[in-house]
Amino acid sequence: MPVWISRVEPDLPSFEGETPVDTPALLPPNGLRVDVTVPYGTGGCVAAAEPSFVTVVARVEGDTRTQRVRLPLPHPNELLNRLLADDCAAETVRKSVTLRFGDWTDLGADGVRGSLVVERTAAATGTARLHSFDGNVMYRLAYTVANPLAEVTAAAPVTALPFVASPLRCDLHAFAEVKKPFEFPVRISLDGGEQLYSTVPVDDDDRKALDTMLRRNCGVPPAGS
Repeated sequence: MPVWISRVEPDLPSFEGETPVDTPALLPPNGLRVDVTVPYGTGGCVAAAEPSFVTVVARVEGDTRTQRVRLPLPHPNELLNRLLADDCAAETVRKSVTLRFGDWTDLGADGVRGSLVVERTAAATGTARLHSFDGNVMYRLAYTVANPLAEVTAAAPVTALPFVASPLRCDLHAFAEVKKPFEFPVRISLDGGEQLYSTVPVDDDDRKALDTMLRRNCGVPPAGS
């Protein structure tokens, strides 16, 4: 018999800021999976995730009564461990460098020109090197390739990597389904260590410059129109 899920509550002891989600999700009787996006918060720098759970509020179709069911997640949990490692790497990077986009210049049909600014923090103790800077499902990034792409030191604490952003996809399906249109991954090494994954913070001005260019060059109406 179909089951309706009305609320999903994550309980992730190794993360902070996980958020319950109210959602009308139908679980069909044929065993098909249904995805419900739940914010999991931010993980700390620990070796592995503690045992974690999820509570769902559910009712059988045709019944008005709901039940709260607490379910254990698999443990050890490879996915949670990977999320922890990514969050720890991003936090380690943030302690040594700040990342931001510089000013934007509209290039018309060619896209928009920007720069990735890398700045060493006061807490940094050595050289930070930028090894990769990627676009995503919506945006293509073009820049002069070097190895490393950029580096900052005590003597030269700020640098900028110029690039041009242009549309990678223009189909309406991509616009409708993309979950993280403004996530731009980077990999940075500190003091010659392993490359750590992080992302570039994107503020409202960055979003406006990128989204305006993308919609105009793709022939898609402005958001909210």
